[in-house]
Amino acid sequence: MIAIAKEKPDTLTYASGGVASPQHIAMELLTRQAGVKMVHVPYRGITPAVNDIVGGQVPVGFTAMSAVFPLLPENRVRLLAVSTAKRMSKFPDVPTIAESGLPGFQFVAWCALLAPAKTPPEIVAKLNAAAVKALNDPAVRNKLIDLGFEIGGNTPEQLGALMREENKRMGDLIKAANIKE
Repeated sequence: MIAIAKEKPDTLTYASGGVASPQHIAMELLTRQAGVKMVHVPYRGITPAVNDIVGGQVPVGFTAMSAVFPLLPENRVRLLAVSTAKRMSKFPDVPTIAESGLPGFQFVAWCALLAPAKTPPEIVAKLNAAAVKALNDPAVRNKLIDLGFEIGGNTPEQLGALMREENKRMGDLIKAANIKE
């Protein structure tokens, strides 16, 4: 994909779930790191974007695994690489983008359990303990892995640090790319 984009700048298109969507930002990160120019085709959500990738109207796109997971057994889409720092446990044969020629590349869309800012610390601790317990339950963990998720679970302080770091990193990218909703 990168070789084609280098050979024919501004001709290879990619689908996303919309302007400023995680998929748009991820591809912007990839194209900047690879030094290529591709044409963004924003959709009104990831489902129509994936539909057009499957249908061949757009050749590539970033998406969450959960959006394409049901299509993989039918070979309706092909995983080129994953954007995580290491290979996914569910897809050990699929290389990371970093392994595929962009060392250090990482983009992870993550989910977090949040509460209002003024929630008492003891309530936050209870919620966190319950969430971590659920994520460590083998039935829950295995179901999430089967759906293509990688499981985390950490402290509220670690989540806060991650959010600050990612806000800075992605904010800088969004400004540099002039991405506006």
